[in-house]
Amino acid sequence: GQALYKYPNYITENNNGDVVVSDRNNHSHGAVVVTSNDGMYRFSYTGYTSESKLSPGGVCTDAFSHILVCDLSSKLVHMINENGQFLSAWYSTGINIIWPFVLGYDNEHHLLWVGSRNPIIAAYRYISRRNYLSGMSN
Repeated sequence: GQALYKYPNYITENNNGDVVVSDRNNHSHGAVVVTSNDGMYRFSYTGYTSESKLSPGGVCTDAFSHILVCDLSSKLVHMINENGQFLSAWYSTGINIIWPFVLGYDNEHHLLWVGSRNPIIAAYRYISRRNYLSGMSN
């Protein structure tokens, strides 16, 4: 009976069938909202601390069902597991990705594509083929 989203921006499907949506409540914060494939609410991720205010942009999932989201306020890319637990965050340095804005994951080559508000797109490899085949991430 309650709305799941206020201003949904990006959507993707995880390997387990979950639907992952970046939803901005307003211009300064929001959440990644995850529902099961039948539409049942699973969890919301609002940042890695209770004080943080995630401003979600692009969202994607990788070969291990990790959820990756651009935080437009901190200019970081957050990685959480399929249950919403924070795993890591990183900043794109050295290649002029000043403001990560949109993400895409290439399952065939295990590349994370990061688009920026400045006219640059970069590719990162953080999962090796060996780790993928053995089912272990770095």
